[in-house]
Amino acid sequence: MKLAIVVVTYNAWNYLEKCLTSISDEIGNLHNAETIVVDNASWDGTSNLIKQQFPWVRVINNSVNYGPAYAFNQGVNLARDLNCGLILLANSDVFFAPGSIKGMYDHLIANSPADGVCVGLHNPDGTRQKFRTSLGLSFRRFDWTKRQRVFFFGTGCHMMRTSCFEKVGLYDENYYFYNEDLDWSIRAARKGLYFEYIPSFTVYHWGGIGRKQNHFHIAADLPKSNVYFYYKNFGKFVGTLALIIIVSSLLLKSIVLSILKLFNKKNISQKLNIQKAAMIKLRKFIQHGNDSISLGG
Repeated sequence: MKLAIVVVTYNAWNYLEKCLTSISDEIGNLHNAETIVVDNASWDGTSNLIKQQFPWVRVINNSVNYGPAYAFNQGVNLARDLNCGLILLANSDVFFAPGSIKGMYDHLIANSPADGVCVGLHNPDGTRQKFRTSLGLSFRRFDWTKRQRVFFFGTGCHMMRTSCFEKVGLYDENYYFYNEDLDWSIRAARKGLYFEYIPSFTVYHWGGIGRKQNHFHIAADLPKSNVYFYYKNFGKFVGTLALIIIVSSLLLKSIVLSILKLFNKKNISQKLNIQKAAMIKLRKFIQHGNDSISLGG
């Protein structure tokens, strides 16, 4: 079965180079594997550097940073066109340990009931890195040393069958950054898809690189994204409650930051600008997003 590895990046060449190097070391044993990088309008020379150092990589160059949902959908669609039966989605700040990609591949080939698989994430220093495994609050302690089912299936580093997207659909591009994978996981759970965590393989993850490169836009968009998420997935009552809480929080933070600014506290202006931008985005969403909000019923 043909595998596609889809990596989304934005101004992270130092990490992407390591990621692609680890992929090149891994895919020698996987015949006809395709590697696709979706570059979200990086200005650090990413596209040219890929062509120079990794000419076997297929590159999709976006003129605008549309966010992960849009970019991953581009990669998934290309993987479909290339007749790939399995897709590995990854951020550019991961490094694949020897055997990890083939381990995920072999697990899905050998375990037909599993729709997707993820493995142990570790910090660069080798310590274990925990990640989300459930769709909401969970009081069950997750044993990171045991193979088991997971319900949250993110885009950080997961391999799944391409057929999952036929059953669930693509990522919702109304999300700019965050929530797109949680939204997709909820839809997948409602369709009965089964995902597994296997700790026997390792992927190293630096973490937070994409957020650092685009902090203002991400932070300003998140409140609107959260309101949309609750309306869409949990209905009008929960969505309205979330809207009230989020607006109240934004107003309170704005008041506090405005007071602190009077005392010339450092870094307050940018934080206050983020709150103002978030309020503007949220107000426009409420005014013009009736069709989107109605998804929640």
